[in-house]
Amino acid sequence: MAVNINGSYGVNKELRAESKLGWVTFKWLASLIVCELPTILKASSFPHSQFIQMIMYMCLNLIFSFYMVSQPSTNPGKLMWEIIYASLAVHHVRYLPIDYYIR
Repeated sequence: MAVNINGSYGVNKELRAESKLGWVTFKWLASLIVCELPTILKASSFPHSQFIQMIMYMCLNLIFSFYMVSQPSTNPGKLMWEIIYASLAVHHVRYLPIDYYIR
């Protein structure tokens, strides 16, 4: 949290503290801009008969964009999109059986 200096100004105690505007963090605002703007443009191509599917598409994309910028409890130093990317990236690791080194 912030330490008060002269009433209305504050300094964050932690170096990696998130920048906030009220209760909204800036990374959430960036995720809205990056994810929801293309979603709204794509949603305009839905026909009028699929209005409910369009609303569901926009809501699910909103939830997914907030999920990707959240921090998991098991690895608090990274964001979800970084963890998913690291698990999908190809690591050229060669696994050898134990008896390979014994010979």
